Amino acid sequence: MKKILILLIFLLPLANASINISYFYVENHEICQEIEPFINELENNESINLNRYNLNGNESLFDNTTSSYNYLLKYNNPTGAKAIPSIFVANGWFIFNESNIEEEKEKVKNFLNEIKEFEIENLIGENGKLVYPKPVCIIIAYNSSLHDVNEVVNALEENISFTKIEKLDLNYEENRSIIKNLGNFDLSSPIIFIGNKSIIFEGNIDEIISIAKYYEKAGIDFPYGYNEKKICVVLFYKSTCPICVNFKKSVELLGNFYPLEIKIYDLKEKKNEEILLNYYNFYRVEYPYDAIAFIGDKYFIKENLSDFESEIKKYLGSGIGYPSVEEGALEGAENIIRGFTLLSVIVAGLLDGINPCAFATLVFFISYLERAKKKSILAIGLSFTAGIFICYFLIGIGFVEFFGFIESYTKRYINIAIGSAAIILGALSIYDFFAIKKGEEAKLQLPMFIKKRRGRLIKKVTEDKKVIILSFISFFTGFVISGIELACTGQIYIPIAKVIQSASSLRSTALTYLFVYNLMFVLPLIIILSLFYFGHSSEKFGEAQKKSYLYVKILIGLFLIIIGLVLLYYSF
Repeated sequence: MKKILILLIFLLPLANASINISYFYVENHEICQEIEPFINELENNESINLNRYNLNGNESLFDNTTSSYNYLLKYNNPTGAKAIPSIFVANGWFIFNESNIEEEKEKVKNFLNEIKEFEIENLIGENGKLVYPKPVCIIIAYNSSLHDVNEVVNALEENISFTKIEKLDLNYEENRSIIKNLGNFDLSSPIIFIGNKSIIFEGNIDEIISIAKYYEKAGIDFPYGYNEKKICVVLFYKSTCPICVNFKKSVELLGNFYPLEIKIYDLKEKKNEEILLNYYNFYRVEYPYDAIAFIGDKYFIKENLSDFESEIKKYLGSGIGYPSVEEGALEGAENIIRGFTLLSVIVAGLLDGINPCAFATLVFFISYLERAKKKSILAIGLSFTAGIFICYFLIGIGFVEFFGFIESYTKRYINIAIGSAAIILGALSIYDFFAIKKGEEAKLQLPMFIKKRRGRLIKKVTEDKKVIILSFISFFTGFVISGIELACTGQIYIPIAKVIQSASSLRSTALTYLFVYNLMFVLPLIIILSLFYFGHSSEKFGEAQKKSYLYVKILIGLFLIIIGLVLLYYSF
């Protein structure tokens, strides 16, 4: 006795039904010209409606089509010009090249013969969306308290290239009503709907797969009268970032074949950055991303997007709404993101401020200030400090903007490069610690010609002039010297600027980090200036520099290695 009972009579499609074929070609293309007689033969067939698409002018359509067939049907075919000429019909994709023309013609003919009983629609629907690839749409109605249907679900997904399975638990009145609208069925056993067939499932998985296989090449919609429940997705991306745009396209591609309702936010608009931070807080996202999608209780980024379709399938039949993210969660979200970063910025700024390169400049500057009148010291010193602060702040903005721009193309590689460089510089700084202890010269220091130029600038600024003129010259000198010193101080500034850029969804947050960093950077100068004003000599500062030189080197080395490891960690 058969274990499957056919309850509804399957309505056979009309013989010689209309089959729509989409043909993509390029004018004067050698292979296209060679297969033109075959294309004409198809075009003259009364049961075939052939649609020609010149690649020039239809690149976007072709890219979307090839991406869909490769992703959903696992074709793994070439794309772009390498896939010309191509024929798409139902769930079939045929690419012609100089070595397979006759073989591919036979494949097309055989495929058309296998789907001749089906009505094959045009590749593009009335709403502009792709109709194909079309899944084998299956409804499984069951009582979760009595039946386990996971085995048949897994078998269908393993054996059918593209399926859309909606499980309706009959414990819910809503689902019982849906099944009653499809017909009068005995609901004591699981019922499986495939196309126009409804089957009582009694364990014969092989026959279920056989029926589904019948529809595999053409695909089949859900039974008439069945409406899919919406699956809501929230997507954030940067329209200026090519990788992010591709991420968005991948999500939208799935929206062509699953009942997705997608809210899209472009992070180029500041108001959307604040909304994203609310989602970060709600979903406990601890690291910022330029492209991220939220569905149900999970979020997906580029690295785990391959699991996104599986997550969608979990909600087929039940649907899922948008998460109720609280608008007032912004402060908490920022705190999550800032945690490690703010501490890093403060420590990095202080270490950079007492960096032997920068500290030597301070002592050198103070020694020349001893020649100035006491009433001039504050004006000259603060002007010098302001020049350093502003130049360094502007350099930081430049670094952050630069990393933001190039990250759009090579985020992972930039993180790896800067992280690796930070670890190498950290190791060299620790090497300097041991070299100096042995009386050897440090590797990481300003070249002699830069040191001499720095000295000449400072000597010039402290010559006997009016206070206001000295202040202007001092500001300019501080501005120039901070740029010169970047050759040495940049070993800390560049990695920390990358950390700031990565951790700052909001521009205002990045600027705040930079302000704090530069405030910490000039803080030692302000302290030394104050001590000098109240009587400390440059000799004392020189002695302090020599004593701290070793320890600053090893602290900088350890800090750079930690920052480098953090950047590498988030690259994989």
